[in-house]
Amino acid sequence: MRFISKISLSDSRVITVLCFLFIIMSIHCTGIYASIYVNGFGETGYYPRLNDPGKTVINQQRVRLNMSGSKGIFSYKVWSEAQKNGSGELRPEWELLVPEIFGELNGKSFFVRVGKQQIVWGAADGLFINDVVNPLDLREFLLPDLENIHRAQPSVRLQYRRSDWLAESVWIVKFDETKLPDIMTSNIGNSAMAGVTIPLVFHDSEKPPVTFSNSEFGFRISGLIKQWDISLNYLRSWRDIPTYRGTVNVSETEGPTLIMTPFYQRISSWGGSFSRPLGTTLLRGEFSYIPDLLMETTETDVSKMIQGQDFLTYFLGMDYVVYKARIGFQFAQEIAFGDAELLYRNKVDNVLTLLLERTFLRDTLQCTIFADREFDQDDLWVRTEFGYRMNSKVKVMCGSHIFTGKESGHLGMFHDWSNVFVKLRYSF
Repeated sequence: MRFISKISLSDSRVITVLCFLFIIMSIHCTGIYASIYVNGFGETGYYPRLNDPGKTVINQQRVRLNMSGSKGIFSYKVWSEAQKNGSGELRPEWELLVPEIFGELNGKSFFVRVGKQQIVWGAADGLFINDVVNPLDLREFLLPDLENIHRAQPSVRLQYRRSDWLAESVWIVKFDETKLPDIMTSNIGNSAMAGVTIPLVFHDSEKPPVTFSNSEFGFRISGLIKQWDISLNYLRSWRDIPTYRGTVNVSETEGPTLIMTPFYQRISSWGGSFSRPLGTTLLRGEFSYIPDLLMETTETDVSKMIQGQDFLTYFLGMDYVVYKARIGFQFAQEIAFGDAELLYRNKVDNVLTLLLERTFLRDTLQCTIFADREFDQDDLWVRTEFGYRMNSKVKVMCGSHIFTGKESGHLGMFHDWSNVFVKLRYSF
């Protein structure tokens, strides 16, 4: 074990190649020659700002190519994508990505998937409570499709099914961070240095080396007890948003300087979820508990600038079906156990969400409205989207994103991003 912990995996591209070789070797060694299926789409999207229509939040072109195949219990998938945001603020001119590439075996009682993949454990609408296995790409906040927000990682996923129960384990080879837009990074940095009067210097972040001992792992068990669908999970990982550590450097000529270094904390997350149908109503909920999570404080004393506190996050929700429309309510809280006055937050944050979904015209027209109200931040986000499928290949989508509230709020900081949008997709 000591020898293995010293092995370093150099680069995500190497891991992607290894995943591809695994797929090829599995096909060759098992004598399985799977048929190849190729599909994809091209899409263009335009998101002009409401307060300045000539300045877009997103002016995006995307081309996706999916290749998959299966034979018996073996299958594989490669998802590649090229995308560009012509606004020039949030992405480089072009990104060539391989978001997922994996091979899998699916037997009667077991499932194994190896490769770069997305792992989703959460059950909340628009909230990330247990859905923290993979980091996120928030450079465009939550404006894109959800599948483009999760950042897949090289992983091994094992599942064992027995009767009404499913046991799952995951091993994530390489740490990756959540990508944030400049506006969120600036808010984090400003909070970390609030009240500081001496000169500041920001160092590059300290990322955990890619070794076996620094890999991430988790376990999840889910099943049915009478009519209750329940799950429990544990994840040992690195927090994918940095915390700022301060040290003072004293120079004889320039005096003291505060050096701020972002680092990533090793954390343990405990969580679970439940749901139960009650006629046409679905009762559901989810919780996550993280002990000793390090946060920046209001203290100017370097030794007290970060403090560990326990955090509990949960939601309770109900889904209704009314005239073929799904109406979902969620009430969520994030509770800090300890002296929250030292943190840049309230002791309890309260959130209420509303989701309405309905299809019309034999499912060719899809309508979605999602509202997220954060009471303690006094801000609001409303997302509306209408999608019309003209035929089997062409789909047109339009809608809007409205942000209101204080500039210091989780949602209000995006008030300049309020927009309308239109997207055109051609599938092949």
